[in-house]
This record gives sequence, C-alpha cells and structure tokens, in this order.
Amino acid sequence: MVRKSVLSGVMDDVKSVQARVGAEDKAKMDEYFTALRHIEHQFDQQLTKPEPIPSCHAPTALGDELSLADDAVLTGQRHGMLTELLAMAVACDQTRVANMFYSQSAASTTKSGFDKTHHVDTHEERVDEALGYQPMASWFVTRSMENWASFVGAFAKIQEGGGTLLDNMLIIADTDQGWARNHTLTGLPAMTAGRAGGKFKTGVHIDMNGGPGTQIGFTAMRTLGLDNQFWGTGSNRVTNEIGEILV
Repeated sequence: MVRKSVLSGVMDDVKSVQARVGAEDKAKMDEYFTALRHIEHQFDQQLTKPEPIPSCHAPTALGDELSLADDAVLTGQRHGMLTELLAMAVACDQTRVANMFYSQSAASTTKSGFDKTHHVDTHEERVDEALGYQPMASWFVTRSMENWASFVGAFAKIQEGGGTLLDNMLIIADTDQGWARNHTLTGLPAMTAGRAGGKFKTGVHIDMNGGPGTQIGFTAMRTLGLDNQFWGTGSNRVTNEIGEILV
C-alpha cells in the first residue's frame, strides 16, 4: 500500500474536474498534481533498496562513552570514531562531500600533566635553541599529524573497483596558521590525499611562493567539474589552477 500511487488512483476524478474549469484553474491544478507526482517519485526512490556495495558495512559498535575532555589522547580517539563513520558514509554512497575538524582554530587541546593548552603554549613556550622549534608545541602538532595519517589511511583501506576508495577521492587538509606563535598567515601548509579518480597527482611538493591557499580549493573545484571562474575575495581571489598537481 505504501508503494501504491495515491495520485494514480484519483486521476479519473482529476480529469473530470479539469474538463469543467477554465484555463487558469487547469494550469494551477496541473502545477499542483505535478508537484505531488514528484513527491511520490521521491518516496519511491527512498523505499527502493539500493544495490549492495561490497565495501559498505556497519561501523564498529561503540563501546563505553568517551569523555568530552580536550586531552589529546581522547581527542584522537573521538576523531578515530568519527573517521570510521565518515569513511563508511562515503563507501556506502550516503554522502560525497564532508568536512572534518581535528581541533578548533584556537586549539584547546591539552596534554596530561601539562598546564597549558595547545594554543596558549604556542605563544608562551620558548623556542629551544638547539632544536630550533618549540618542543611541546611540536608534540601537539605531531598528534594532529598522526590523526591526519589515520584519517587518510581509513579511506585507503577500503577497496573500491580496481583500487581503493582513496583513489577515487580528493582530501584537502590545511591549517589557519603558518607560525602560530605570531599568528602569521604566510607559509600556510596544506596537503592533499587521493587521486580524484586519476585526475590528481600524489607524492609531489609544491612551493607556492606565498600564493594564496584558495588556489588549492579552486583547483579541486575545477577538477571535480564545477564551472567556477574564480574563488576567494580580495588578495585571496584566484582564477588559475595549480597545474603541477593535475594529471
């Protein structure tokens, strides 16, 4: 009964009424019933069981509820759980575009036994003269990079066609700071993973010579079929792709 078209069952009555009304009312009725038919098609599509996808399966069942504390270890565990959910959402074709944040801009991530957050530490920790960088700030960054690696790895493990799900994806990762100690916006690092179905190169390093990071997003948009002529505003407005990463 759910799959049966209610509209089809009353079409004889609809035609009878349309024969007795003027052109304007008939046009309104046509518009109304066309909209109803569209809704019926949507319901039918939602009730149609999709073809099975070999790589699609239920994610691992959740265990004990994790604390919402900002400790870097717990943050990584929660990030891993969400990564698994997102990987399955993409593998099961439930979504094709997604965003994932490891931490907010002014990161409040903490380390057990350390009294400062990641953000505060970047401002207050001295640069170790022998190392040339801030050791504790580096520890926090290393944790985020480990989670970036596990995020990419989650898609690389899923087989799809003759390769992996990652081969048919494009993932862009970036940060909003170059030298966090001074909140500089120069030298912002960015990474891509995946080949976008053979359209992107991997394993290359490109020095953008101070160019805006929006060029990466613009390149991705154009590669994935969007007909944008530009992207960004002001000094971040770009109109050309990064040719070195295109096949």
